[in-house]
Amino acid sequence: MTPQEPRQLTTSATGGAERVGGGREVNGALKSPPVDFTFHVEGKAAPQGSKKGFISGGKVNMVEMSKNLPAWRAQVATAAMRAWGKEALDCPVSVQATFRIPKPKSTKFSDYPAGPPDTDKLQRAVGDALKTAGVITDDSRIVHWDAAKVWGPAGATITITEMRTRV
Repeated sequence: MTPQEPRQLTTSATGGAERVGGGREVNGALKSPPVDFTFHVEGKAAPQGSKKGFISGGKVNMVEMSKNLPAWRAQVATAAMRAWGKEALDCPVSVQATFRIPKPKSTKFSDYPAGPPDTDKLQRAVGDALKTAGVITDDSRIVHWDAAKVWGPAGATITITEMRTRV
């Protein structure tokens, strides 16, 4: 099996799941319907990966620095479950995520949200939430990311695409 490019993505205007083009092929014929869907999450995106440590009872404990992370992962997981509602994907997937960051009154970079939170840390939170939601069996199944931060009302638009493979 060799991975191919992800199929072209389309976004559902209603925020529901939408399947488009592609699928799995056997001898040039489609074997199964494609797996592509988009969902929207409202709320402030929180990064995952910045930790702080403290010693308690002679042991070092590490905790996430973002207090908003549990709520954000829960929001992503809930939206993903509502959009997907099927058995977890156990195949290579591509994830496209656009994180909308509210623009502050003053910023060093007016055209782009080039400050915290880091895009890669936002991705980590989404990957774990997709696993928690039962959309993917493990976040290691994500073989391709396309992530961006843009100015806008807090939230994210996320598209999951099954990577095409030859069976």
